[in-house]
Order: sequence, then C-alpha cells, then structure tokens
Amino acid sequence: MKKLLGFLGALLMLFSVNGCSGNGTTAVGDNSFSPSEPSGDLGLFSLISPTLSQVLEEVPEFSWTESSNATYYTLEIGSSASFISNNDAFVYYKHDYISSTKYDISASLSQKNVTYYWRVTAHLGGKTLLCNNTFNFYLKSVDKDEVDFALGETSDWSIHEQGAPVTLGIDDSNFFSNNKEALSIKFQKEDTKPIGWIVITKTVEEDTYGTDALYLRFFYSGDDAQAIVRLRDNDGEFWRHKILLANNSKQICIMPFSEFTQDTQLVTVNNHVFDYFHIKYMEIVFEQTWGDGACLVSEVKTIKKANYSNLFIKKLNFKDYDTAAWKWENDYNFGTDISEDGTSYTLHYDQAANSLNTMGMASKGYGFAKIYVNKFFDTGDMVKMDVKYSGTSSGNLSFRLQEEDGDYWYYLQSFSSLSTEDYTTLYIPFEAFGATYLGGNGRREFSFILQLQFGLTNMYGSGTLTYKDVEIVSRSEVTAINTGARTIGSDGVIDNFDSYTSAAEPFYQWKLSTSNKDEFITLNSLKALGSNNKYCAQMAYKADMAAATYSLGLTVETTGVDSLSLWLKDASVKNDSSVFNYLDSVSAHAYIGLTLSAGTIYYFEIASLSKVWTNYVIPFSAFKVSSGSEQLTASSIVKLSLAFSYVYYLEDGVTQSPTYMMSNPVYVDNIVLLNTGLSSETEYAKEKAIKADASDATKATIEDAESYATTADVLNSWTYGNTNESNNLELANDVSSQGGQHSLKMNYKSYSSVSYAIPTTVDASVGTTMRPKGIVVDLKGDGKATVYINFYLLVNGTVMLVRKTIESNELKSGWTRYAIGFGEFTDYVSPSTASVTVNNIIYVYQISFGIVNSDYSASAIYMDNLRLDNSITRTTDTATEIA
Repeated sequence: MKKLLGFLGALLMLFSVNGCSGNGTTAVGDNSFSPSEPSGDLGLFSLISPTLSQVLEEVPEFSWTESSNATYYTLEIGSSASFISNNDAFVYYKHDYISSTKYDISASLSQKNVTYYWRVTAHLGGKTLLCNNTFNFYLKSVDKDEVDFALGETSDWSIHEQGAPVTLGIDDSNFFSNNKEALSIKFQKEDTKPIGWIVITKTVEEDTYGTDALYLRFFYSGDDAQAIVRLRDNDGEFWRHKILLANNSKQICIMPFSEFTQDTQLVTVNNHVFDYFHIKYMEIVFEQTWGDGACLVSEVKTIKKANYSNLFIKKLNFKDYDTAAWKWENDYNFGTDISEDGTSYTLHYDQAANSLNTMGMASKGYGFAKIYVNKFFDTGDMVKMDVKYSGTSSGNLSFRLQEEDGDYWYYLQSFSSLSTEDYTTLYIPFEAFGATYLGGNGRREFSFILQLQFGLTNMYGSGTLTYKDVEIVSRSEVTAINTGARTIGSDGVIDNFDSYTSAAEPFYQWKLSTSNKDEFITLNSLKALGSNNKYCAQMAYKADMAAATYSLGLTVETTGVDSLSLWLKDASVKNDSSVFNYLDSVSAHAYIGLTLSAGTIYYFEIASLSKVWTNYVIPFSAFKVSSGSEQLTASSIVKLSLAFSYVYYLEDGVTQSPTYMMSNPVYVDNIVLLNTGLSSETEYAKEKAIKADASDATKATIEDAESYATTADVLNSWTYGNTNESNNLELANDVSSQGGQHSLKMNYKSYSSVSYAIPTTVDASVGTTMRPKGIVVDLKGDGKATVYINFYLLVNGTVMLVRKTIESNELKSGWTRYAIGFGEFTDYVSPSTASVTVNNIIYVYQISFGIVNSDYSASAIYMDNLRLDNSITRTTDTATEIA
C-alpha cells in the first residue's frame, strides 16, 4: 500500500506543471469537433515536439502522443513556468478542442527571444488528464536589416468612418524615383473643415526584429495640417510619431522607435511599452486639418538606423563637404581653413580688400559660408559648438540653417560674450533659433537640413572666427547647463531676465508650447524699463490659434509670501483689414497658471493686457482652481505658466474672422513672489501711454518730471543708454517759469557722450487724431554743451534712428523753449532715408538725450516739459527764451 501511495505521489508530481503568463489572449479554434459519449479512462501520454530546451527560429508544429480514449486536447503555451494568464507581463496562449495529436500555431507567437513552456491536457467528457511531462523551448528572433510594409491595394486600407472622408489611390508614376508605387491620399476643405481629422489604416502583421526605426517617403501639398504615423504594436497599443511636414517637398522620413509616444485616450492600453518587434497595423493620421490637401506615401519599411548613418549629422565634419560647392553670401569669401581632422572651420576676414575679396569687411559688414549638407539632424534638441574669435569684439557670431521646406533660421551672439583666448561652448536649443526668412510652414522642424551657414554680422574690422565641434545633442544629456527646475530663494525672484548672457539661455529652463506655432522668447534691452534693468523678455504669439504657453519649472524655497507679482506690457499689432476698423487696437488675452506638486492647477485670467508697462500683483487668493483640490501655497508651486492669445471677431462680436497674425509681442519682466497682504488683484502702471493732453489737444506730454518724488523714481523709468561712467540723472527743483516743481538734471563730462533714454509707448490716437508735427522741449544749458535728441523707431522689425543736434552755440544758459519740427530730424544711420511721420509715430519706442562738450569739464543741463506738438510745422526750428 505504501508503494502504491508513493507511485501515485510521483505521478502527481509528473502531472504538476510550471505555468506561463502572457498577453492574456486565449484562442479557441474550430476543428469541426463533435463530442462523443465518454467511455473508459484516459491513458498516459507524452509531449514530442518541440523537444525539451530546443532553440528555434520559427514557431514549430506542436505534437504529442495519443491519450487513449481522449476525445479532444487543450494546448497551452506561456512565457511563465506557471502558465500565468491575464497578466500583460507574460505571454499566454491556449487552444481548446484539438481533435488530433498535433497543432500549428505559427501565427500566434510573435514575441521572440523568449523561453516558452508548453503542455497538453487530454479530455474525456468531464475527465481531464495532464501530459506526463512539461517542455520548454527558446524562440529566437531572426534579426533583419529591413522589413517592408506593403502598401497593397486601396481596398486593403480602411478609412475611419467618423473622420473626414478621403480619396485613396495607387500612384505608379515612380514619383519618388525609387521604383516603388505610392499611396495617394486626397481630401477637400468642405470635408475636413467640420471634422479636422483623418485616419486610414492597413493591417501589417510583420515581425520587425533587428530594426529600430520606421522609414518612409512622404510628399504633402496643401493647407496647414499635422501628419502622423501611428503603429499598433504586439499587445495592441497605439504609438505615434509626427511627420515633420515640408510642404511640396519629396521627403525622406526616418523615425526612431525610441521617439514614438503612446496614445492612451479611447484606445487599448496594456504595458505602456512600445513592443515594436511585431507591428499589427499602420495608420496615416491627419490632425488639425481643416483645408485642402494631397499627399503621397511610398516605401514604408522598418530599418536599422545605423545603416542610414550617412544621412545624419551627429557631429559635423567639414571635410565631408566639397569646398568647391560652398557659396559665399554678400560676395565675401572667408576661405576654407578646415582643421586636419575636419572638426573646425575658421573664417578669415579683413577690413580692407585681400587676395580673395575685392572689397573688405569695412564695406561688406557681414557674410556667410554656405554649405550644402542635405542631411538629417540626428536625435537631439540642441546644437552644441565651440567658438573663438580674434580681432575686434564689435561683431556678432551668426549661425544659420535652411530647412527642407525653405524656412531659414538663425542664432546670433555678440563677440563680446565670447573669448579670444579659449573656446566658448555654446548650447543652442532648437527653439532659440529665430526666423530670418520663412519660405515654408514657419515651424522649427530641424529635421532634414539643406544648408548650414557659418558667418558673422555687424563686423567692419579684421579678424577670425572659428567654429569647432559642431554637433547635435539632447538637452536631457547635457550636464554643463541647468535645464531642470529653477530654485527660488529668499528674495522670491522667479525671473527678471537680467542674468542671461546669451539669447539661448532662456530656453534652457523655460519650456514653450508648439500648438500656437509662433512661440519664441527674445531678450529685449530696448523695452526694459529703468536704469538698472538690463533685459525684459519678449514673448510672441500668433493670433487665432491655441494660446502660446511659456512654462518654467520651480522649486520654491521662499517663505512668508502670499502673492505673485509680474510686469507685463502688450504690443500686439492690429490686422489692417478694413473689417477690423471698428477696433482701435488689439491686446493679448493672458492666463497665468500655477501648477502644484500634486497636480492641482490654479489660474488667473487677464482679459486684455495693458499697452504700457503694468505691475500686476495677484494674491494667491485671487487665483481660481482649474483642476485638483490642493491648497495653493508658495512651497507647493512647481510650475509657472504664462499663456497669450487673441481671437479676431467681426463687429458683431460673434463671428470669428481668423487673420493668423504672427509675431505679436508681449513683454514680461520682474516675476517675483511677494508678501503683500492684498485680498484682490491690483495693477500699478509703471509707465504712461503718450496721448493728447486733456488741457490742450494739440500737445502730448512725454515728460514733465512731475510724477516723481525722488531720483530713484526717475531711474525706474529712465535708463542710461550707454555705459559712460559719467551717466548721472537726477531729479531737480530748478524749473522753467511754465509751472511745475521738478525738472531733470542731466549731468555729463567732456567729449564722451552720456546718454539718458526713456522708453515710450505712443497711443494709436496720436497718429490718427492728434497728428503731431514735431516736439517742444524746455532746456537750460551751460553755454558749452552740445545736445543730441534721438528718436528710435521699430518699423517692421527694423530699427531706425533720427536725430536733432543742438550745437553749443545754440544752447542757451537760461531756460529756453525749443520747438523742433520732425523735418529737422535727420536719419543718423542712413541719411535722408528715415523720418518721423504721423504714420509711424506709434512706432517710436525710445527717446534719448546725449550730451558732450569740448573742454573736458563736468557740467549739467536741465530738461523739462518734453511734448509732441501739432501747433508747429514740420520745418519749425526755433528757440525762445522763457522769461
């Protein structure tokens, strides 16, 4: 009896199985099985093939010996020895009602490089018997260099019934010169406008082991759209990659699988891992598509990206590009001084003519070496380069590139921030490149690059500029710069924009949205208010689009604060279409958001930003909750967001009339956490808009010094226009007899000019209604000073400077009123080409006074009652002593 029990125990141990797990799929096949009446007992049986620990490259046919009296069998396969099911971490496959002793499941095990366990159960009515052994085998992948995804016929593609309708076709014209057919996709505005998206799908069912990227040829022509490739992976998840469209260009698109992101809304979600070793479906998706369009897709395949390394720039080797094909912008040849290893290129330039150039930089001023590269930027989001110069420091480094669609982008950095001794390493985020010419879609795609251009601007002397180790890097991998959250210390300062030394630095920590398509940050010294204010930020947005959002991650260590304070100034430009004549001006709609550590979002809305510098002080209690329930405290803030937008409507206020006006600036400065004790949002104007005086509509006061109590107040508005050590502006009580209690005392010394400047914002009514013809200003001189009155205008992105000079023999030692028509101002940069008129008066952004004398002495003049005036003529030039 003991022997019998021992035998039964051993038999039970043989019958015990090590289970497996899987993707939870269970297959039940149709084997035309009809159950028969059970009779007898099930006989022992064994597994045959695949054999124990066999290594295979293809899924085999499974076979086993017969179990006597069995009416059918169940086959189980799994990647866990315990056959775990309903767990996405494991593979599990089950097939019931197999009537024979072998079965082929070759299409059902797509995951390779896995040890699989398999077992069989025999069935007789309600009786079951597990096989007397459990085998495992290793299913090895066969790596491939490429796997084609056949386009098939149009009937193989399905069009999502809820999306916009499209017309599909097969183009056999060899459009891409690749001896391949192309799938054509066409759609029309009347179909896309009410829906905005398109999805077409094709079954693939291909193993892609050994490959790591998707390759395809793509052509698009049409209205603004966003194109996406979406793949469904082995466990049914959807993964997407944007196609960086270059309108009317025959594109090569290479998309590393590592760059795909997961779709999670209204689709299958399993292990959150892109199981790209087997692709079930591929989709071409269009989103944000409301117009006409046509595209061609060809040669879709997965590839080993390394096999296409010749198409990528990771680190630039200048010797890879035939110098005979280089071009020279502005007809200045810098030569082809390339280092032996090809990693550096030095531009040589001379003030006068040289052996390569009939004219020197004194005449040219700028130039570029233009290299045709025709390659992709490799994976990354920044350009890194080392630079060094010799000679004068007055110029600017300028690096430009041309994208496939004809957009040109540039980065500029002053020589004064570089070194003549050692290389300076620059990290330039793609977002930090400004537009120099938009011949394409106006987006910073930075994918396929036609040209790289190495040059300089604002250079009139001799010297060299070396570009070295130019490469594409990822921000997340760079440790030399701080790209993480910004720590906010005891002073509460989040950003005053004065600590940056290059145009690239704001982009290290500020993150920009992409949906507005015009997001950009510029450090602006011209609009910065106050003598100790180096820069403000200029943040751009495009009208009639999603808001342009600028976000900064924070770690707040500040204590005892209850408010957010920031300075904002809007400079949005009104569209000149006559349908908007009912609008005097347009101004950005702003959202200020605070994200907390638990994800709660608070916001404050400003319906229309002020056109003059305004300090918005917003107590935490004035913020509204957008989502979540966490209490708003300073220590809980992990992100600040600023969002700007404007939507054009017809005069009825209901009908939208999109203009897509670009480059609307909003100036931002002095963002700080404060303790104010306020219970509601409060606004403090930091400057005033220049408009006609209430007491005399023919005049518009710019400065009468009456709003200041101290010199410190003056220097919160006025700035020093240069670095002259003698700059010293003071509030004075010496006034003209025209009334008032204050004037401005402008100290100076010798022939080196001081400069005192006030930023200006001119109300639109000044140009349309008041229509000034010049200025009137009260001055008290010292009998020896020469005074320069300068008007700065920014018109269509171009700075213009006009000047009126009051010579020393014209400057009276007593209070004198000077009336000067705008016709008496001359263009200081290019004589006779620029002037102040009623049409451009609103573009005056700064007025400055420069003062010198010829006897090297320290002295001062006084200024009061500076006004625009319509009662004079454009040619008026008079000086009247004030009694």
